[in-house]
This record gives sequence, structure tokens and C-alpha cells, in this order.
Amino acid sequence: MEIKASTRVLRKNLASLRGPILFAAYFSVIINISMLSPTNSMLEVFAWALNSRSESTLFRLTLILLLTLAVMGMLESVRPRVLLRIS
Repeated sequence: MEIKASTRVLRKNLASLRGPILFAAYFSVIINISMLSPTNSMLEVFAWALNSRSESTLFRLTLILLLTLAVMGMLESVRPRVLLRIS
């Protein structure tokens, strides 16, 4: 009987935390995809910018990479706060 009551309490608590946990999971997915951006950037540089000798393409790719890394850094600083608040 006591096991069922504790199970109900646990399910109730987990249901109340579902939103914040999913929010942190989405952050993690975006951060992990962003970690691929330097590799993707290097592939694009070698495939497009160096072959075409286009400085504007190289500049744009570098700008996109820096923007992606900045977003990743901001998300990395917010995610621990969200997880800390959940706990």
C-alpha cells in the first residue's frame, strides 16, 4: 500500500517537472548540434572559399561560425541554471 502511495507522489512530482526537463533537453540538443559547426565550417571553407578564392565567402562563413559559437556559449551558460532550478 505504501509503495503505491510513494509511486503516486513520484509521478506527480515528475509530471510537474516535465516542462523544465524538456526545456533543458532542447537546450542540450541545440548545443550538441552547435558543436558540429566548427567541423562543418572547415568543410565549407575547403570546399567553397579556398576553391573560389572568394574572400567574401570566407568572411561570411567565419561570421556564421562565430555567431553559432556565441549562441552555443549563451545556451551553455543558461542550461546549468535551468537544471539547478529543477533540482
